[in-house]
Amino acid sequence: MLLSFFKTLKPAALLLLPVAAIVLWSFSFIKVPIITIENSMPFYKSAVQLFGYFPIVLQIMGVILLVLQALLFNKMIIEHHLLASKTYVPALIYILLMSCTPTLLFAHPALFSNFFLIIALNRLFATYRAESVFTKVYDAGLYTGLASLFYLPALFMLPFLWVALAILRPFVWREWVISFMGLVTPYFFVFTYYYWFSELDVMAGFFEVNESLATNVQITVTHSIFVLAAGAGAGLLMGIKTLRKELASSVVKVKNFYVVLNCFLIFSIIPVAVNFNLQLFNFAAAGIPVSIYLSNFFSKTKHPVVEEIVFYIFLGSIIYTQVVNMG
Repeated sequence: MLLSFFKTLKPAALLLLPVAAIVLWSFSFIKVPIITIENSMPFYKSAVQLFGYFPIVLQIMGVILLVLQALLFNKMIIEHHLLASKTYVPALIYILLMSCTPTLLFAHPALFSNFFLIIALNRLFATYRAESVFTKVYDAGLYTGLASLFYLPALFMLPFLWVALAILRPFVWREWVISFMGLVTPYFFVFTYYYWFSELDVMAGFFEVNESLATNVQITVTHSIFVLAAGAGAGLLMGIKTLRKELASSVVKVKNFYVVLNCFLIFSIIPVAVNFNLQLFNFAAAGIPVSIYLSNFFSKTKHPVVEEIVFYIFLGSIIYTQVVNMG
């Protein structure tokens, strides 16, 4: 069974992760999305301009970036014992969520942003009960700042950093200031660049709230979306139910980590509520904690048949949604 295969750390399972990503993105290689950018953030704009004449290269870069994120995400979960067992299921679930509809099958800015947000989250977890954390806190701020230079709404994660520090550590005002210094560090270099070339008006345009990204892939709320929502929702509800039972017997450290993940989920949705932009890639950051909730259910072994059935319903809803909306 497919899910059972990923429940171990076998090298073969690791090799199948990029295969799964390529298969899920295969439709986008047949009909390559054309990205048009207007007032997008500088790092994302540079990445698209670098490969703008070769859209297929952008697609390949998107797949590579997704697989790397999945591996970093899986490593973070194992390192901090967020699941009871060591498994590649979280990496698989993350790839599935980040590829669940055609509107996510391109190198969108939130995909780049998630790469740095996962690293920032990992650095925050590493501060728990550590004696010297200034470097870790600075890194968390720095990676959040880098994420926002690809995708502006990632700036909303600054207050999340402070909330996470309040949960994981006793209050030390220097740590809060250092996290802010880390976030503004990349902006200092970007500001210097645009100031040097007398283009501060261009930099100001990055912070305009507008529909700055479009592709030739469109999706409407149809029955296929409801099928996908039902498949993902079934797994999510069971994952949350399983998680509640697990946390009842978990150590305080893991409980605190899940409180941080819940806060991460809330702060990742705030930009969507503020701007009311319902393009699906704007929910990409929320896929990080949601993938962990889903993995908590799919990685259990008490009811393997039920897990496999729910997993195939989830997988089938993704394939159905892609076929219907790309066809």
